[in-house]
Amino acid sequence: MVIRFYLRSSAPGLTYRVMRCLLWGGTLLFSGTAWASNPMPLSMETAALFALHKNPDVMIALEKNKQADFAVTEARSSYYPQISATFKAGQEYNDPSAAGTLDPLGQPSQSYDAKVIVTQLLFDGFVTDSEVERRKQLVQSADLQARITMEKILYDTIGAYVDVWRAQRAQSEAGRFVDVVTGIANKIKLMAAAGAESKTKKEYVDSRLAAAKSTKNSTEADLAKALSELESLTGVLPPFEAQRPEQFDPTARQMDAYFSLARQENAGMQLNQSDRAALERQEEGQSGKYFPSLSLQLEAKQSQDVGGRVGRVRGASAMVVMNYNI
Repeated sequence: MVIRFYLRSSAPGLTYRVMRCLLWGGTLLFSGTAWASNPMPLSMETAALFALHKNPDVMIALEKNKQADFAVTEARSSYYPQISATFKAGQEYNDPSAAGTLDPLGQPSQSYDAKVIVTQLLFDGFVTDSEVERRKQLVQSADLQARITMEKILYDTIGAYVDVWRAQRAQSEAGRFVDVVTGIANKIKLMAAAGAESKTKKEYVDSRLAAAKSTKNSTEADLAKALSELESLTGVLPPFEAQRPEQFDPTARQMDAYFSLARQENAGMQLNQSDRAALERQEEGQSGKYFPSLSLQLEAKQSQDVGGRVGRVRGASAMVVMNYNI
């Protein structure tokens, strides 16, 4: 039987999108049927990739890494000019021309006062420089922390995958054993019915069959537990058959090689060194507070009838401000 679809549309890309949706839908439908009947092979490396891509702990670590990058940008903002603006407006009843009259308040005047101040840091005892370097070091620490999180997720995923592989093998062997015992039990039943075997032997075979089925149920429960632990790391997986992991002989390398790798690749040790460097930068920043800070301040202001009907007043100033905490 041949099924044909005829689609017509005035939009050129609509037909392509509809056909693509039908293709994907059919692929998922038939793939789901195939997975349900014949589980696909899934290697340990693929399971690890699922874990690194979907695990929320890894995502949180990567987002913290971005947060550390933005913290460096925030520290660098002290190098840029700081602008502040104020504006006040209202009515005043202090008209000087009303002095000596029956109405001492006079007529209200509309007044306002506007001010813009630009401040540029010139020197702060290298406090800002130390803070920027400290936060850069914290970016490296965040990278190492993300690496530690990934290594932990990989370690847990490998352990969960091996548990699934063992549970699947145990379930398969238990199923085959139940089939063998069931076949023997059926023969014993036929022989006992014909009088060729005793009732005691038939009861013994029935007890062994019950024990085999109990073992099979236990292996199925162990497999369900192992799958739940693996999917808690990787997300929901399609029905799959775990593959035998590759074996590694630890004696293939000398002990000195492992010590060298530990010194160079141990993320925990590198994280401690990075945090120590960040603390040293923080100490330098605290030492910089013993120096005075210098900043250039530019001010422009304009007011209208502030303190009386004095008209519009404008002014501008530039100064170097030094602050020192005793």
